[in-house]
Amino acid sequence: MNKQIIMFALFFTSLFILAACSSSEDELTVIQADLTENVQEKLDHIRKETLTYQDDFAKNPNDAVDNMEEFSAEFIDYLQSGVTNDLAEVESYLDQYDEPKTEEGKAYFNAYQATIKAYILFLEENNTFLIQLLEDHLTAEEIEAYDQNMAKHDENINQQLEKLEVLTEAYSEKYDIDFIDPLY
Repeated sequence: MNKQIIMFALFFTSLFILAACSSSEDELTVIQADLTENVQEKLDHIRKETLTYQDDFAKNPNDAVDNMEEFSAEFIDYLQSGVTNDLAEVESYLDQYDEPKTEEGKAYFNAYQATIKAYILFLEENNTFLIQLLEDHLTAEEIEAYDQNMAKHDENINQQLEKLEVLTEAYSEKYDIDFIDPLY
């Protein structure tokens, strides 16, 4: 009878462990898919649009310089409306995301969120700088202060990314999940 109780207890313990592993793996997979669809795609859109403006300027620098006022106004409008709205949507999405149930899900989401929020702060300050630069409202001292501030933001982003990479490497090995770098 003791043997049956022990076997019964071991059986349910192993089922519980398997369920917990499966639950963490499933949750991490769902979180990864959610964040890819709702955060990565927005950030990718911002990158592509910004690069389009840069490419347009690089392809036709003479036209861009001749029409600098128009180009600046269009780019400023994009930064003030498009980028600002997209960043606000990302931040709102992260703030309203249902808290993960498993410890691994919570750890991954929190590390991801910290990385993205650091990146958003960087982009917001960069946008403000670009707008002021295009409007010719910056002194040499302000540009130097901006450079120093951006270096601090860059350092913070890299620290957050390192924390996230440690988690994703561990979870990748444990669950065979391919995580996407949030700032690819």
